[in-house]
Amino acid sequence: MAKKRSKKQQQEYRSKLLGIVAAVLCVIASLILGQDRVDEILDTLFQETGMTSAPVQVDGELKVHFIDVGQGDCTLIQTASQNILVDAGERGNGNTILSYLESQQVEELDLVVATHPHSDHIGSMPDILKALPVKKVLEGNVPEKLIPTTRIYESLLDIIAEKDIPLIEAAPGLEYDIGGGAKISVLGPASDNIKDLNNTSAVFRLEYGETSFMFTGDAEKESEEEILAHTSKKQLHANVLKLGHHGSRTSNSQEWLYAVAPEYAVALVGKDNDYGHPHEETLKKLKKAGITLYRSDVHGTIVFGSDGKSLTVITEKGAA
Repeated sequence: MAKKRSKKQQQEYRSKLLGIVAAVLCVIASLILGQDRVDEILDTLFQETGMTSAPVQVDGELKVHFIDVGQGDCTLIQTASQNILVDAGERGNGNTILSYLESQQVEELDLVVATHPHSDHIGSMPDILKALPVKKVLEGNVPEKLIPTTRIYESLLDIIAEKDIPLIEAAPGLEYDIGGGAKISVLGPASDNIKDLNNTSAVFRLEYGETSFMFTGDAEKESEEEILAHTSKKQLHANVLKLGHHGSRTSNSQEWLYAVAPEYAVALVGKDNDYGHPHEETLKKLKKAGITLYRSDVHGTIVFGSDGKSLTVITEKGAA
């Protein structure tokens, strides 16, 4: 007698079947309408419905998903036993993020990181916290004089209090074991004299075996300088750097790039965004340092996998 499939197996089976059907329909449509027209229709569909395109799959015990939410930050970190969400894009990105989390079988978040309280980083975080169980929240260290009174930030604090979720302020020296031998080490903010919300960003390094990632929120040059002054060279190096402030010229200093010395950089930016991110100055620095850049406006969602020794990377879209 055949064994009954588990709920997870049934979901995976349906997803694979739907994927095959969708692929066949896309091929037929591209032959009739042309691939450019098909891409345009799909992009419109995803934007209007909050759907994500087919999830990007990559091998590795550690997976880091830089989720394309347009002009905003959102990253899912997965180990064998834990799921961590770093930022949650703008308001209106909630359905997109939740759909992506569902595609990765995420039913609970062990840690949510709100790097700093700007809307393109925490805009949809209240939606996520309402929809999923969350064990704890780590936020950037915001001095009292800079605490915002925006509706979105107050809404986030309200849902954290309502669900009695532990809220921790980022501080150098904090470490989290996130399972499977992977750990998060908080490096910043490393100053008590912060004058700008971007520089309240939680900056942390994710390490798994011989591979590592640096997350920076919107930390700018002043924050980078403080971290450089208070952090060992070994703790600064990372294979992958999430560019500060979407690749802005106000972040990603030459000194920072040389200290982190990444092989890859990731810019989370919206297509044809009003800010010109990533800025040309940053692109020139990356090229000079020989750093390979992935950007969400070109590559869509970007997923790195690590086996503890080497990295693999797969993107949703090919480079234009």
